[in-house]
Amino acid sequence: MDLLDQVRAAGVVGAGGAGFPTHLKLRNRAEVLILNACECEPLLKADQQLLVHHGDKVLEGLALAAGQLRAERVAIGLKAKYKSVLEAIEPPAAERRMEIIPLGDHYPVGDEHILVKEITGRTVPPGGIPLQVGTVVLNVETAFNIANAASSRPVTEKFLSVAGAVRSPCTLRVPVGTPLKACIEAAGGPTCEDHVLAVGGPMTGTFTKDAGLPVDKRTKAVVVVPAGNRIAQNAFLSLHAMSRRTGTACCLCRACTDLCPRYLLGHPIEPHKVMRAIAHFALADLNLLKMSLLCSECRVCDRYACPMDLCPGGVMGEIKRVLLGQRVTAEWRLRDDAIAFDGRRIPTSRLVARLGLNAYDRDAPLLPRAVETRTVVLPLAQHYGAPALPTVKVGDRVKVGDMVAEAAQRAPGAHVHASIPGVVTKVNSSITIEAL
Repeated sequence: MDLLDQVRAAGVVGAGGAGFPTHLKLRNRAEVLILNACECEPLLKADQQLLVHHGDKVLEGLALAAGQLRAERVAIGLKAKYKSVLEAIEPPAAERRMEIIPLGDHYPVGDEHILVKEITGRTVPPGGIPLQVGTVVLNVETAFNIANAASSRPVTEKFLSVAGAVRSPCTLRVPVGTPLKACIEAAGGPTCEDHVLAVGGPMTGTFTKDAGLPVDKRTKAVVVVPAGNRIAQNAFLSLHAMSRRTGTACCLCRACTDLCPRYLLGHPIEPHKVMRAIAHFALADLNLLKMSLLCSECRVCDRYACPMDLCPGGVMGEIKRVLLGQRVTAEWRLRDDAIAFDGRRIPTSRLVARLGLNAYDRDAPLLPRAVETRTVVLPLAQHYGAPALPTVKVGDRVKVGDMVAEAAQRAPGAHVHASIPGVVTKVNSSITIEAL
């Protein structure tokens, strides 16, 4: 098999974010390949630990991807403050003629549109993807999984940070499908009884109270957040509740727009105008609401910019999902008055303080042994595109690496593989495997 077939067979997807199937990215040609090693989400350490302990394999996967893409330039975007990472990968990166680009400690420098701008000077079109400016961006763990795929090893494990209100913050290697509760227990358990979980991180993650949910291929972290923290209190607001608060408290100061990373790139998104429409019940202006389609949901506006503790990003995210569900589309072009980032970059230290998480900004070393679990739940939809289709039934016995669901034929998708040996006990929207 060639590399594309190997990556597809291994079920490799973007290891953070939407989980875009990697073989679809690699079937293109790109002038520049960027490794996103910024890890700018507060409290997360998994990519740093992966580079320190398995940097050679990450760079091996990056080199394979560069060859497949026929990339002329390979750049590693890395925060300059990650000294231990730089020491680990600088020599092998130099041998492979890969550039390391030191970046500032700002949020959200890891957003791929921002990263492309920082490294290439090119601006990804509004609503577009880096490939439109000759660039492909890969996550650190995705590159690691590409190297494994080339050795016929499917994606059955996940690296993630466990942080926040836990006794011993750490980075874990776990079977895909491991319950979040087992990850938290591996970090010594929570230090507060009343808490919520930010799965993916406190800024871009999904908040839940259900510790029984499984780790999937996209899970970068589980952060335990005390229930009294303001971001935890705002996390479960409905669109109706957010709209009512907006109408009562929004002062139309436009701080949400002035610090919006996509607005600063020149994209025609102005969150304060959407908030104004919500505040004054001017919801009939579809063209105005369409701005929500450009929201990256970085939540700068919610959790840093807004002086009234409102949720512009939450509002726009909900509107975006409604519009996408109705298949609403729009055409965009860059504004002529793009504003420089200088003076508007958000220092991570100030962001962590604003989030009320200073006490939890600690090291999270990689534990030497993988977490073991007797039960895994493998969602059929843990990637962008159509859910995978089961290839097993209840009662089937499986080994680690056996394919248990295959990608749909006529839509983007990814295969799913058994992450522990055992017997299939449930098949519905996910596949449950119990160890024998």
